[in-house]
Amino acid sequence: MLAMKRRRVQSLNTPEKLAQKFHSRADKSGVLQRFARKARICDKRQARRYAFHVASWFACAPPYYIPGTMEMGLLQKFLSKLGSGQLPCRLLKVLPRAQAALERMNLRGRALEQQRQGLTRRLRRFHCCRTTVPSAAEAQEECAEEWMEEEEEEDEEEEEKEGEEEEGQRQHEEDHGSNNQPACDTEAGCTDTGIVEVESSEADGEARDFDDHKRLCLERSSDGETEKASVAVHQAELAAPMERAKRCSREASRHLFRKINEWTNMLNREKLVCLEKLRLASKAGGSQAKLAEVVCAVAAALSPPRTLGQTRYGDYV
Repeated sequence: MLAMKRRRVQSLNTPEKLAQKFHSRADKSGVLQRFARKARICDKRQARRYAFHVASWFACAPPYYIPGTMEMGLLQKFLSKLGSGQLPCRLLKVLPRAQAALERMNLRGRALEQQRQGLTRRLRRFHCCRTTVPSAAEAQEECAEEWMEEEEEEDEEEEEKEGEEEEGQRQHEEDHGSNNQPACDTEAGCTDTGIVEVESSEADGEARDFDDHKRLCLERSSDGETEKASVAVHQAELAAPMERAKRCSREASRHLFRKINEWTNMLNREKLVCLEKLRLASKAGGSQAKLAEVVCAVAAALSPPRTLGQTRYGDYV
């Protein structure tokens, strides 16, 4: 049992092992593309694991290493998905090392410098990366910059979704165009022959009359069934909005519950920063979804704090 525990401890990924594994690759594009796909679909728990991987690349990087825009963009995306709450111990240790390594790097180019500044501001949101307490003016400036960064990230995600939808529609149209091409060729071949047969056309006319008569008979016999089907369809149409409304109400209550938990776990300084961000958001306006998010956050801030309820059996709920 002790040997199994030792083997398991030795097999755990450390920042040094992850950095050595990444920097020893000659072609890093495949790894970066795989992590970019994970950044689009990962949840909060997965984002913590991937953020530890990417932060290890910076924390234990060799002296000659100069990161690109894709590496810094990946770390910024994973950090934006961490949310609030207590971070794992390994992230608390590796994020300050990544921040210090990022500040020591000699980057060339205005784009890389701007991206480093944005990533540094993102890292300073975490308590483990803060060395000094910011003043009120710096806090307001950081709130405005964070709000602009969040809007830019949302716009980039919407553009990526629109690009994927347009690409899917274009592939769908190309597939349909390739499928319809043989049919068009056969029709052109038939028109080129110019052969008309009188007997076959008369037989087709008789068959068409017989089909029309048969269809009329079927329509008369199925009038009652169509009425029943229309009633069932009408009932289904009435039931669908009610079901959607119930589902939306459940999702809204869960979202408000999460916001209340986030507000309760915040420090007073973080609450001031959050209120400043909400004030800027209400002034900026925006889409209906953004305003709904602001209203939900304000409702969570105004909600009374949660207390432990005791049942008659003595248990706390």
